[in-house]
Amino acid sequence: MTERPEPQAPPMSRLIPPNADPITLGQIPTPPAGIPGLADEATGTYRTLHLVATSAESLPDAIENALARATSLVPGVDWFELTELRGSVADGKVGRWMVGVKVGYRPDTPGTPRA
Repeated sequence: MTERPEPQAPPMSRLIPPNADPITLGQIPTPPAGIPGLADEATGTYRTLHLVATSAESLPDAIENALARATSLVPGVDWFELTELRGSVADGKVGRWMVGVKVGYRPDTPGTPRA
């Protein structure tokens, strides 16, 4: 029995629109420590929330949809990390963009749910 080769993912150049803004894709450097407002003042920590969001329009719209949902769930959202990128195919083209997003928020913000 011969082994089948592992399927290869398409190159990122086929997944990201050529006119996409790299900043909206989360490719900006991590800010340096010590900037006011970037961490819980009392403990220097964040809590995280993981979401998956979609958009039929674009990758940045899918990210914006995730951030809009996150900010409606918890206050004090400061940052996000794009953890997954995928999409559906319709008629040989992108049907929907799908993103997994990890969102960081300050647990000391008034109104934040306590674990």
